[in-house]
Amino acid sequence: MGTAPDFRRAQFILSPANPYQLTAPRASTLFFAEDEETETDERIKQPYPDPTFNDVFESLQNALNQKKSQYFAFCELVNSELVLVKKSFFVTVFAALSAFAVGTVCWLIFNIALAAIFHELGIHFIASSLILLLLNAVTAWGLFRLAKNAYGYLSFSRVIKLLERVVGTK
Repeated sequence: MGTAPDFRRAQFILSPANPYQLTAPRASTLFFAEDEETETDERIKQPYPDPTFNDVFESLQNALNQKKSQYFAFCELVNSELVLVKKSFFVTVFAALSAFAVGTVCWLIFNIALAAIFHELGIHFIASSLILLLLNAVTAWGLFRLAKNAYGYLSFSRVIKLLERVVGTK
């Protein structure tokens, strides 16, 4: 069993034929614990391979297939974001209608109870009606402001930001 190489003392060498050639780290690394440096020297001295037309054509086809796959993955991502927006819109509408129905019933019960309390206290019905009208107007105004603020968050901004990030526009 040989000794383990010392990775702290490893030296990497560039290929003279192509300094950007990707080679396995073991092929381009000289370890001081190894005695066989002839294989590494032979691998460095090999000329850069001459590709044939078929190799170039296959490489172009592979690149095109990768771009197609990337495009389809992007389309699926945009589609999933749009489905999420659509589902959230329908859930929001359903929740809003349900809350409106429950809130209307509760608010009617609350108004009837307040009117009954005002009647028991001996407040004139016109004054109690004005008090209830003012209370309902203030509540409606507050709820309208809340709905207007919440409507600002319902947008396609996530989809637009995704498109800007992928396409690179800005």
